[in-house]
Amino acid sequence: MSQPHSKKHIAAVISLFVVFLFIFLILTARFYSYLHQTKNISIPLSQSASTSKVWQILFNYNTQTQKLALTSVTVKKGIATSSPSHTSQYQLLALNKTKQVLFQTDIHIAEQILYNVYYPLGSTRSGELFQQPQELTTLISIPYLPDAETIVIQKN
Repeated sequence: MSQPHSKKHIAAVISLFVVFLFIFLILTARFYSYLHQTKNISIPLSQSASTSKVWQILFNYNTQTQKLALTSVTVKKGIATSSPSHTSQYQLLALNKTKQVLFQTDIHIAEQILYNVYYPLGSTRSGELFQQPQELTTLISIPYLPDAETIVIQKN
């Protein structure tokens, strides 16, 4: 005759089952979250980027007020792709009329000039030589998307 399982054994089995169920639910939620994110940034074939045109966008960054201003947007011949590195604090989104993301990339905006100057031992540094300019200009190119209506720049 077999012995019935002890209460401790049953509690351990139930606890193990609950832990595995919890892990499964977390992994499933992360998977669906990933699918939702990639769905929002994909480019439908009917709205694919033009390979012969780009938007060239010119920005000015005021180093004193720390404000970014749009200077101009022009359409020119050329090819542009998204940045694969994800190393910038700025992100550009191109949206259609329904605010769906058609194109997304990291962009680099110049906010300061980093000076790497060697000073020999015993020399003096002159702060006037290495001041930041009042404005820094950045030119970026992104693919021309005929269905895009809004371009959004976000800073992380």
